[in-house]
Amino acid sequence: LFLARMWRQLPLLAAVAAAGTVVVFVPLDERYATRGMFLNAFPILGSDFEVRTPPPSMLSAIRTPANVTTLQSWLADNLQGADALVASAEMLLYGGLIASRCSNDTEPEVLGRANWLTELQGKFPRVRMMLSTVVMRMPSYNSNFEDPWFWGIWGKDLFEYSFYQSRYEALHNESDRAQAATFRGKVPDHVVEHWLWRRTRNFNVTMHLLQSHAAGAFSDFYITFDDSGTYGFNVQEAGRLQSEAAALNVTRTVPFYPGADEVGLAMLSRLAIAVHGETVTARVVWRAGNATGLIPGYESQPIAKTVEDQLHACGVTPTNATAADIVFMVNNFQAAPQQEASQQSTSSWADYSDFLTQASRSCSSQVVSFADVRYANGGDRSFVSYLLNGTSTAALGDCMSPGRYAYAGWNTDGNTLGTAISNAVLLSLTGGSKESVESNKRFTLLRLLEDEVYQSSVRQQLMNFVGEAGGSPLDLSQDLQFYERFSQKLISFVGQSYGSILQTPARLGRVFYPWNRTFEIGFDLAGAAEVSVLV
Repeated sequence: LFLARMWRQLPLLAAVAAAGTVVVFVPLDERYATRGMFLNAFPILGSDFEVRTPPPSMLSAIRTPANVTTLQSWLADNLQGADALVASAEMLLYGGLIASRCSNDTEPEVLGRANWLTELQGKFPRVRMMLSTVVMRMPSYNSNFEDPWFWGIWGKDLFEYSFYQSRYEALHNESDRAQAATFRGKVPDHVVEHWLWRRTRNFNVTMHLLQSHAAGAFSDFYITFDDSGTYGFNVQEAGRLQSEAAALNVTRTVPFYPGADEVGLAMLSRLAIAVHGETVTARVVWRAGNATGLIPGYESQPIAKTVEDQLHACGVTPTNATAADIVFMVNNFQAAPQQEASQQSTSSWADYSDFLTQASRSCSSQVVSFADVRYANGGDRSFVSYLLNGTSTAALGDCMSPGRYAYAGWNTDGNTLGTAISNAVLLSLTGGSKESVESNKRFTLLRLLEDEVYQSSVRQQLMNFVGEAGGSPLDLSQDLQFYERFSQKLISFVGQSYGSILQTPARLGRVFYPWNRTFEIGFDLAGAAEVSVLV
């Protein structure tokens, strides 16, 4: 335990970095967003870093959990000779993200796995172990695709019950208590009891891990909020965990923030900074500086707070100095509620000219990172058009050279912010080496294809097509290969142009849907070096 505590005080030895750093990575689940994105960003660090990760066959498969015993064996073998572990508690304790929400494993069973995990630090004292977990989400709609069976019938009622009961306990308004009782009465008692039992189990396990961390296990313990809101049992649980972290005096090594799918990249960013033994600074520039107090969709706090939290999670020091290592450009929304990407209309380039001018005042050898959060669940098409127009961004000079900037604009604001920051950190630490720049071109192409081309445009076309054919965007399995080809053709048409602008030989290869629905998508690129992964 003493050695584990020392990891929090000291960076990895420079000798380790010089000899090559071996990172063992266990993802949140099998999706491209959680596994593939990490593995495609990893090469930006260069050949001095090596990643080991379980093969897809060993991970969860939608509602089928991974075999935790098999994963334990794989992990014990692959930590031999490793320097760091970046891992998800959901995968190692429950068998994946969906399993953590649906499994009936008893609390003693899960705690036994948690204890096994904490004991690994003693067996591998030189390995920097970084662990993440997610506060169980609370969707506001009826669907059991990612949640227990009863969420498909009473999900919205349970959400409303949680919301009003939590708000009553915070504000003591009798009308909230009455509303809570109304929604609670719509759900059978045994369903509510089972739901609350599972929430309590997961909360107790997370509290146990937090206390184990305070006692010396894991160098860092990340706690993220998935699809959160302003009130609810999940918000209460997060507050109790934050209070406990403060009481244990571990807030520096226990980041709390909205997000989940991008947490592996945040941990990798913090790890890479430690390996290099450097301090990385970032100056934040807002497109709409008067709107930083607005709360994004699917989250519970102002976007300015999430930016602060994500910088901390990635190991980055905020600064107002123009000489910051990273110029973090946030294309934020101006009015609440935040619109979905599918609702966007064309914006004038004048909306972005002043924004980009602020970056050009200090842009020299720095990395510019664009967090595209004007809309939820997809990029701002007008903004991307502006960015990729060479004339409009000429004032940024070398900072906008292909492969020398970062971009993200997907899913929630937390997902986007964490991805854009961590991408910039990896790029900044490598000093713009040719190897790093080429890998970053590839990663940027992937982000543009998913965030702006697919999520903001092609996905809507696919959903319309599926609906007209009498199908459901939530289940593409009846003609999955056709839908994959449908999307591949539409995306590749734009992808060829984007690849040319980024000056990369990479082109879109295969398109696939990890969960057989339109929301999640994955890509294989052709014409570029494959990611080297030891499995």
